[in-house]
Amino acid sequence: MLNIEYEFKKGFFFVRLYGVLAKDNYNKFIKELNNIITKTGLNKIVINIDNITNIEKSMFSKLLKYIKKKSYKGILILICDNKILLKNDNILKINYEYEIKSFI
Repeated sequence: MLNIEYEFKKGFFFVRLYGVLAKDNYNKFIKELNNIITKTGLNKIVINIDNITNIEKSMFSKLLKYIKKKSYKGILILICDNKILLKNDNILKINYEYEIKSFI
């Protein structure tokens, strides 16, 4: 099960994921996020994966591709990952949410 918490703070839209990110909930999450981006025009987003207990490898790859695709469209998306799951240097990453200050 995937739980999602949203918060707008200091010009950034924080998306905090809790639980399991799997094939059965990934598409619903992305559709919901896309709807929010389209309706609001948000262009600075932090996806916090610190509280993901399990993530299917293929879904992690899809998430990274989604982030790259959005960045080409001028949307800044950062991954917050203090567990160091992400080793891809092409994705902007922070270890803790408070580090967002360096992007403000």
